[in-house]
Amino acid sequence: MSNPQQADTEARLHKLGQMVREGWEKTHPAEAKDLAFFKDAIREQWEIDQAAEREQKPAPDASRDRRPEPPEPGN
Repeated sequence: MSNPQQADTEARLHKLGQMVREGWEKTHPAEAKDLAFFKDAIREQWEIDQAAEREQKPAPDASRDRRPEPPEPGN
């Protein structure tokens, strides 16, 4: 278990990190073209990952999806 002093220190460090990030964002705002570049790069990588997953997964077994045929009347 962690002691209360360590938990308090971690909370303060987390808050300090948030404040530093917020200050950086105010002094160095991201430009729309930079955000678009990263958005496109992330989308492209996601599409590559999705295509790789589809190739790795085996096709569903058709026999598992079939429903049993009802018995013929008269038998």
